[in-house]
Amino acid sequence: MKTPADEPFHDALCRPGTGRPSGLPDALLSGLVDARDCPPSELGRLIRHQDPGMRHLGLVLLTERAAACRPSDDGELAEIAGLLPASPPGPPEADLLLAGLYERLGHRLRDRPWPSWRAAGLPARVRIAWLRAEIRHDPTAIRDETPGEPLYQAVRETDITGAHRPARLVDELADSGDPVLQAEALRLARQGLHAGLLAPTPVRESLTRLLGAESAQVVAGALDELAEPWAVTEPLPPGRLAPFLAADAVGERPAVADAALAAAARHGHKDLLRQVVEDLGLPPGLRRRGMELLGGPADREDIGELTVVAARDPLLFGGPMVSCLRGLHRRGHFAEDPHVPAVIGLALSDHSIPPRDVATVL
Repeated sequence: MKTPADEPFHDALCRPGTGRPSGLPDALLSGLVDARDCPPSELGRLIRHQDPGMRHLGLVLLTERAAACRPSDDGELAEIAGLLPASPPGPPEADLLLAGLYERLGHRLRDRPWPSWRAAGLPARVRIAWLRAEIRHDPTAIRDETPGEPLYQAVRETDITGAHRPARLVDELADSGDPVLQAEALRLARQGLHAGLLAPTPVRESLTRLLGAESAQVVAGALDELAEPWAVTEPLPPGRLAPFLAADAVGERPAVADAALAAAARHGHKDLLRQVVEDLGLPPGLRRRGMELLGGPADREDIGELTVVAARDPLLFGGPMVSCLRGLHRRGHFAEDPHVPAVIGLALSDHSIPPRDVATVL
């Protein structure tokens, strides 16, 4: 709402051809004018003003006007999108605002081409903003960009909730082969899944493809997410996880092996866990962890064989075996009378095992 005292300023702003009120900075003018008071057509005249400061002010007001619109205000948003300049108007502050408007409204331009911002000699910060806007509207633009810090920053600043083709964006990043972009694919896939923007099936497919990435961090992250409850409703085949648990692979990427072991337990692959436990070529810590995790997928019929395995090396497997038995106990699979001597033997061999835990499982 404007008062009568504000009307001279309002008229000057909404009629750019009359010139700028002398002596008033843009900050003061923007405080005197409510973007909702000016029709979009008048804002368009302000954006095309010959004075750079007035053009900047026009983009400020247009940004405020777009932000005030609800998603259902299709007509007004389309009208605002139609006002966007076809080239960066300068100064850099205005170009940055224009990039934000294209990021928000560019999908409403239909067949109209975007500004040739790459050839405009823009500052680095502004170029990154334009690249981010373009990627959010057309994820295939990633293919044409040279991997480097500008692209990485543009993707890092991208939020899945603002992407107009979120599934395609995740796919393009996952298939890029670049470890930085693949890590961002993992981040956006998680974000899209938990925000309800991506369905579990395509996210699972994207994460499964990331298991072939060269980056150990990316592979471990994908395995961690695939071990979450939402993903275990459709178990991965054990053959998809087994290569990460081979002796030669574990030495090179121990974090990946740990994540694969946890995923194997969550997906119910007790035979794969048993192979890890009994593989003498694997690190002792991984074998111990495999024994502990068997408390999830194993059942009562497995207890006898597991106690035999643990008895071969009680100092290695005594504690993990009791942890395994506690996991079985919580699930209603109890040790039976024939197993008692073996369990007591483990406790006597390793005095670090809490007696209360032994009493609980027996």
